[in-house]
Amino acid sequence: MTKASIPRVTFDSNVWRIVASPSQFPREPAIEQFRHINKLISQGKIRAFLSETLFNLESIPKAQRAAFLKSAVSRFRSNLSLSGDNRVLITVEAQHNPYPPQPSFVADHVRDAISLGFKLLHCYRIATPLNPIVNQDWYCEKSEASGEPLNERFGECVRFVEEMGCGRQWLVDIATKSSNGTEPWQSGLCRLDETEGDLVSKAVAEWADGDSIAAHWAYGNDFFCTRDTGKSAGHASVLAPSNLKKLRAKFEVLVGAPEQLLSWVRDRP
Repeated sequence: MTKASIPRVTFDSNVWRIVASPSQFPREPAIEQFRHINKLISQGKIRAFLSETLFNLESIPKAQRAAFLKSAVSRFRSNLSLSGDNRVLITVEAQHNPYPPQPSFVADHVRDAISLGFKLLHCYRIATPLNPIVNQDWYCEKSEASGEPLNERFGECVRFVEEMGCGRQWLVDIATKSSNGTEPWQSGLCRLDETEGDLVSKAVAEWADGDSIAAHWAYGNDFFCTRDTGKSAGHASVLAPSNLKKLRAKFEVLVGAPEQLLSWVRDRP
């Protein structure tokens, strides 16, 4: 990144609302840092981004995540056909239950974020949930990323994340234990006991984190801002220190808290 370039920052689920609407968080101990970040974005000194997983996955209430995913598995359809010009056509469809109503404060923060200039990053998954609250105009232009195609960059990074046992892989492992061994892993979700709902909820959060990191790198962003240090999920968290070390070595991903972001912006070459 050259001095003339504007730093591209991806904000995680635990910080974006405070950045977008600092006036709504008067009790936040580090509110001055968030106000400063908000000001830098408004002045065009930081370009702000969010992963679409914040709305498509993490907006599903924790207690309803297992049931929501099970509903998609029960209505999953795929079709393979040949076209007249000898091309193979593959159609994949997953019908989900309607998204639970979003709290009004979420809409308020989204409005503030979009008005401030936040853009969404697309995660290249097939048949994943799509929250109707999301407007297609909110997405970052694909042309903003350089190099190889975005879907290939996303796939390269997300595969690395999952090879570490992080991201969506935790959910896959949970579901696979309940599958019969001959069916897709998703089918195992339907056999999970209700008592495992909390575990599924945590795994969905880690899926969102893994995809967010992959999208961040795919779009060529510079700094991933989060307060998450991977303590709750341990080794299954892509944000655990040991896993971040591997990510930095492979993809040169910079991850840090708001105060570290401000120091990085101030001291960057």
